Amino acid sequence: MEKILRRIKAQFDPYYEIPFATYKAVTPFLDIEEYPPRHLVKRRSMVEVKARYLLEGGMGLYAHTDKGVRCQKYFKENQIACDFNSYSTQMLSNKLIKTYVNTVAVVFYKKDFFPLSEAHPEFALLALRITEEVYNQNIKWQERMAGKNAKERVMIFLNKDPHALQLLPQKDVANMLSMSPEVLSRVLKELDKDGPSFDHE
Repeated sequence: MEKILRRIKAQFDPYYEIPFATYKAVTPFLDIEEYPPRHLVKRRSMVEVKARYLLEGGMGLYAHTDKGVRCQKYFKENQIACDFNSYSTQMLSNKLIKTYVNTVAVVFYKKDFFPLSEAHPEFALLALRITEEVYNQNIKWQERMAGKNAKERVMIFLNKDPHALQLLPQKDVANMLSMSPEVLSRVLKELDKDGPSFDHE
């Protein structure tokens, strides 16, 4: 577990650096969970009670809408897979989370947050900074995508994560980029003809 904790610490230190001793103090409250492909990790109309740091694999966050179930976000290795709105408010959600492939995660439970925060205030500050970072990244992503046509959105997406299509179904990518799977397929064919460079802001 110590090796895993050091990996997590290295990931979170840029947000807010806390002593390694604090990570070790959290250890008794952590679980390691393994999930098979296409496993429903969190159902709709459930309160999110877990934050999952992905050691391997990937998950998608989906929402039930009037147009069906749509992928809104994906999580990959070294990211936290969580329905953050439900987790922070402890209110019901219309979102679900499921795996794409075999996935391993370190799990932290919401019920343990306040006891740990009282014992280790620096842990609460780290959690706050992580939440702020998730929010800021979402805002920046929306700003980058605003006003862009379909091809530009795909280029930005692939520039951010060139290997995403190896993990994600094209339908999910299309959902996240607000286009139909047919449009995404056409754009990908155009980009394949143009060459491998996706540099675009």
